[in-house]
Amino acid sequence: MHTQMAFSQQNFKVYGVKFFDGLLNILKLENERKELPSSALATYILLHFECNDIGMLPREFQIMDLAKKSGIPYTTIYTGFQVCLERKLVKETPVGNRTVYEIVDYALYNHTASETANISGITLSYFRIPFHLIQTMIMSSLVKARDNRGIMFLLDLINTFSRKVGMEHHKHKIEEFQITRRMAFLKERLKRNAKKVRQYIEIIKPIVQFTAIDSKEKNSNETRITSIRKQVKQIIIEKFSVVFSSNCVIENDKKELHKPVAKCRKEAVSRLKHMGQALRKKDKENIMTAFRQEIVDHAIYLPTNQKQNELLIYAMTYALDNVESCTKEQEIFSIPAFMRVQFRESWMYFKKKSLSVEERHDAMINYHKKNGVYPDFM
Repeated sequence: MHTQMAFSQQNFKVYGVKFFDGLLNILKLENERKELPSSALATYILLHFECNDIGMLPREFQIMDLAKKSGIPYTTIYTGFQVCLERKLVKETPVGNRTVYEIVDYALYNHTASETANISGITLSYFRIPFHLIQTMIMSSLVKARDNRGIMFLLDLINTFSRKVGMEHHKHKIEEFQITRRMAFLKERLKRNAKKVRQYIEIIKPIVQFTAIDSKEKNSNETRITSIRKQVKQIIIEKFSVVFSSNCVIENDKKELHKPVAKCRKEAVSRLKHMGQALRKKDKENIMTAFRQEIVDHAIYLPTNQKQNELLIYAMTYALDNVESCTKEQEIFSIPAFMRVQFRESWMYFKKKSLSVEERHDAMINYHKKNGVYPDFM
C-alpha cells in the first residue's frame, strides 16, 4: 500500500530520545499512588537513553554506566533502579539463554498508528528528552535535593517545548518557541517559595531558560526601618518568559527516508529478540550502519518514494529471513557482519528484479547531479 500526504516540514527537531505519553501517564499515576523517590524518577528517565526500540536494555547494561554518565552516585542509581523494579516500571525479560531488563510497556507504545489501530486506548504520542540533559548536572542536582516535584515538572516543560518545536513549523529561530509562566503558578506547582523557585530555575537553566518579564518594586515596611538602616527596595517577579535551549535541538535535515528507516530498525530489533539474539548495543549500531551504507545510501537516489520504501523493506526482510534460517542450523559468529553481506545480496536481487531500465537510468542521473560521476552500484 502506498499513500502520500503533504505536510509542512518543521525547521527544527529535538535531538533526543522518545518518551511516550502513555509512560508519562503511568509514571504520574504511580507517583500519585505513592510518591516515587527522586532517585527512581531520575533512573527511569536515564534508562530511556539506553534502551532500544522495544524498550530493552543492552545485554551489557550496567548500573555503573548510568552513574558515570549522570554524575549521580552509584548507590543512589542502584536504589532508584530497585524501586523501578519493585514498582513494575522495569522488568526482567528472558531473551534466548539470557535475561535482560526492559522498560515496561515501552514496546506497546512504540508502534505506528496503523499497528495500534485495533488496540483500545493506545495511541502513538511522544515527546523527546534531549541528549543534552545527560551532558549537564541537572539530574544529579535535582536528585541530591530530593526534588521529586522538580523532576516531574522538568518532564512537563520538555514535553511542552518538544511539541511546540514539532508543530509550529512557521518559526525559524529557536527563541521564537516561547511560553510564559507566572511566579504564582511555579510556587504552587513546585510547592516552594519564590527564593527556592529561583534556585530551581538556576538548576535547569542548561535546558530551559527563564527570563523575568514582569516585575515590580516593593518597598519595605516603614515601621521596620530605623534611622540607621536605609530603606531597601525589593524586586517582586510576577512572570517569566521561558525558552528551550538551542543545545536541545538540531535543524531538520528533511530526509524523506527517516520514518521508513526507523520502521526497519524496529522490525530488526523485534525479530532478533524473538530469535533469541540478545545483542550488545554496539552490535545494533553496527547493523544500522551496514543498512545505511549498503541500502539507504542507494535508496536515496531512486526516483520515487514508493521504490525507496520497497527497497528498504525488502532488504531488511531479506537479511532477517536469512539470519533466522541460518541460526536454526548453526551459530552466526557476527550478526552485523552477516547482515551486511545479506544487504549487499538483497540490493543485487532488487536491482535486477524490481527496477525498470527507466528507473535505473533516473537513479544514475540523480546520483550524477549530486556527485558529478555515475555510480558503480547501478
